[in-house]
Amino acid sequence: MKRRSQISANDLTTATESVRKKETVGTSLFYGASKRPVNKFLQKSFDEEVSSPAVQEKSVKKVGKMQSRRDPKVTSVGDENKIEVGGDSPAKQVVVPKSKNLEIFPSKNDNDDEISELELKRLENIRENVRMLAELNISQAKNELKMTAISTSKGTPGKGLKRVYQKAAALPRRPPSARLQNRSPRCYSESKLNEKFLIPVENSQKERHIGTLDIVAVNESEENYPYTDQLKLLLTRVGEEACVTPVGSTDSNVKPLLNMTLNPDRVHKVVQHRTFSLAWHPSPSSLLVCAGDARGHLGLWNADSSDGDDGVFLMLPHTAPVSCLQFSTSHTDRLYSCSYDGTMRYANLSTHKFIEAYVTDVGDGVRLTSFDFLSEDCQSFVVGQSDCSIAVVDQRTSSPQAENWYVVHDRLVKCVSVHPTLSHYVSTSATDGNVYVWDLRRMDAKVKPVCSMQHSKSVSSVYFSPTSGNRLLTTCLDDTIRLYDTSVMKSGERSADVVIRHDNHVGRWLTNLQATWHPWNETVFVVGCMKQPRRVQLYDTEGSLVHEYSNPDVLQSVCSVNAFHPATEALAGANSSGRLHVWR
Repeated sequence: MKRRSQISANDLTTATESVRKKETVGTSLFYGASKRPVNKFLQKSFDEEVSSPAVQEKSVKKVGKMQSRRDPKVTSVGDENKIEVGGDSPAKQVVVPKSKNLEIFPSKNDNDDEISELELKRLENIRENVRMLAELNISQAKNELKMTAISTSKGTPGKGLKRVYQKAAALPRRPPSARLQNRSPRCYSESKLNEKFLIPVENSQKERHIGTLDIVAVNESEENYPYTDQLKLLLTRVGEEACVTPVGSTDSNVKPLLNMTLNPDRVHKVVQHRTFSLAWHPSPSSLLVCAGDARGHLGLWNADSSDGDDGVFLMLPHTAPVSCLQFSTSHTDRLYSCSYDGTMRYANLSTHKFIEAYVTDVGDGVRLTSFDFLSEDCQSFVVGQSDCSIAVVDQRTSSPQAENWYVVHDRLVKCVSVHPTLSHYVSTSATDGNVYVWDLRRMDAKVKPVCSMQHSKSVSSVYFSPTSGNRLLTTCLDDTIRLYDTSVMKSGERSADVVIRHDNHVGRWLTNLQATWHPWNETVFVVGCMKQPRRVQLYDTEGSLVHEYSNPDVLQSVCSVNAFHPATEALAGANSSGRLHVWR
């Protein structure tokens, strides 16, 4: 490519001929299919116009202006090429990976004297585009946008347990129909069907574990063999830590709860299936949370460690949903759990054993739905059952059987709660829409509740306030959360002092929402929420919304089960895919 100083008369003639050819082709498209105009008069006018001094002078200026642009200077730096372009203005640099094709800038060739105006225009457009990209800093903006997209991408980080994908088993081949066999449908009775399609009712559920079980990390494999050893070391250390007794509630204790935040590092998959229950270990020095799922697993997550699967260990003490979890307040090395398989166990963290605490009769099909401790030493407790009854159990007896059973509802008992100071008062809720308060000292054949609270639909949970027991908190499927005054146990029907409208319809695949108290501040309680973006809500006893815990970039699902840490400012929320979120 020649510079302006090298342009001669021959170049002018060449440029003029190029323009003539281009314009001639263009006019042929207008006048006809032939390459020459069909009108001789128009052809003569065109030749005179192209040969005029004004057109030739304009062509010289245009060619000189195009060739006056400085050729791009390419510099190789590492895995990138820096292209320096520019004309009269200061040069700009564009960074292009070496993998990109740089042949858009043809190399200079002294023998290439003839360049068409179309080629010059194309090269000029390329230079203009490169210069514009350099001025707009497109590369830098692209990198910043990519980093922003990574940090704000939907979905939570894949920490904790890894998702297990299982292929569905192939269905057995059905026997041929009576029509294909040319037989009468009446003679083809159900007794002649293949036994594969007749599943006995008693075998439709997995058999439960019997006796004492060893604590083993079931997420251990050949690649991560020391998981069980790491779990035992963790349980031994945690079991030796002191327990913290809840303190009285004050208004100033609410303020630290409003500053807690959620980040991606505190989101882990703790169990593989839907979460039914949640419990914090009461130690103030470690963040240890346990979750129970729909298949009988217990997931233990140590938020301050990376042992196991990013701090998560998985155990299997039950074969059905783990409906309730609680750590003993007097023995920090005991974790109690009850399940739909009809068993209640406690994990002895010191001896690394799952020991039976209460077992229903085999074949009864009774499910254990909830429990609460009756004594300060946690040796006796009351258990809610699916056969409309509650069972009073004392571990000091020789066998894991109940001392007494009392039928307290017409339908399945959903939740039980013991008064924190007057332990003979027990509240129960059921799917029949009733909430009762019972006095265990006066339970007989014609037992009657001390007081009752009527609801229009099933009541998912009922809890006494944790320190004084002066309030009773219920969550109902009629889209309400109610608060009752229980400072004085008066007989008869009670009406709610505070009614909060709240969407509690979660559908079939989510765990029911349950409003739960703060463990040492009975002026506030926490509950999940169905609204978008997803959040967890904090209410006070006046029915006012105090705060909402959320993070749209991390929290993408409904946290049905929530619990505050009993000794420090921390909140755990569990969704129905086994993932836990911790606000601190």
